[in-house]
Amino acid sequence: MRKIRIVLTAIFSIFSAVGIATVLLGKAPATSLIVALAYIVTTMALYDKGGKPSKFVAYFTGCILSLGVIGSIYALILPLIGDSFEPLLFVSTLFIGLIGITTITHLKRQTRLV
Repeated sequence: MRKIRIVLTAIFSIFSAVGIATVLLGKAPATSLIVALAYIVTTMALYDKGGKPSKFVAYFTGCILSLGVIGSIYALILPLIGDSFEPLLFVSTLFIGLIGITTITHLKRQTRLV
């Protein structure tokens, strides 16, 4: 369980660093900092810092990321409707969706232990 928290912390830290860097380079609007802040708060919630507001933001972020599983299901349905299979779409949305699901399950286990 500790290894999962370390891996999720690394992933969310990379996400927030990329978000802040793109804003500083001018490739994204300044409102994108809200998303980067949500990733930082999610990292805090994984370590029981920030109380209930950080847990709420972490659950919300996990739910939004878990919607990526729907994208992977769409990528599997594409060949059935006549389009070509997109492996990059499938793998990337599945990865993002699994990050969200893992975050939610880790937060639930964490609150159950307390």
